[in-house]
Amino acid sequence: MASNGIGAAGARALAGALPRCESMWYLSVSDNAVGDEGAAALVAALALCPPSVEHLDLQCNNVNVARALPRAPNLGCQVYL
Repeated sequence: MASNGIGAAGARALAGALPRCESMWYLSVSDNAVGDEGAAALVAALALCPPSVEHLDLQCNNVNVARALPRAPNLGCQVYL
């Protein structure tokens, strides 16, 4: 999913599908302009998912960690910014 320009709206849509992705272990949405809102939606969705996701790549998305990812340490996966 990297470098597709999905933006925050695309990240929110993807977040809605994540609970059904039971065997996914790596999610890369790097360089997609998801911003704080999209990153927060993905993190919130991953918190509800089975613990299969080991890596979430949010690099190059202009994400403010304090605003968007306050629950990220509790995810049980590695988050790349």
